[in-house]
Amino acid sequence: MVDENQPTLFEITTLAKYSENGLRCKVCEVVQPIENFEQFKNSNRSTCNSCRKEQFQVIAKLRKENKYPDKNYECPICERKLEEVAELGQKMLQTWVLDHCHETKTFRGWLCGNCNSGIGKLKDSISNVKNAIKYLENHKEKNK
Repeated sequence: MVDENQPTLFEITTLAKYSENGLRCKVCEVVQPIENFEQFKNSNRSTCNSCRKEQFQVIAKLRKENKYPDKNYECPICERKLEEVAELGQKMLQTWVLDHCHETKTFRGWLCGNCNSGIGKLKDSISNVKNAIKYLENHKEKNK
């Protein structure tokens, strides 16, 4: 049975990020009033409206400058074509994702949604990717 007086995981996460002065944007790292975070109550977004707007503008510009891949294109990370990636029928996986450097705002390439999410969750960090490789290699060795 769920205790209605206990905070939800969303509320706990929100409280951890929120101070009496507001919420810290994960991009610009400025503490701002919670009103500066779009749809905050319906999602766990921690990017302020200004940074989100700039992000959309960068992506729109890069989309205009970089041609969408043709049907023979393969994801440079997993080496699968779009129809292979989209087999699960998830709408998000049925198109190529524009990958870009968040620091330099430059185009890196087109990736499948899974690979784009993966490098994003690893914070676009070469060090984190290398650590993940070491981790997987060590795990593989233990299972031989």
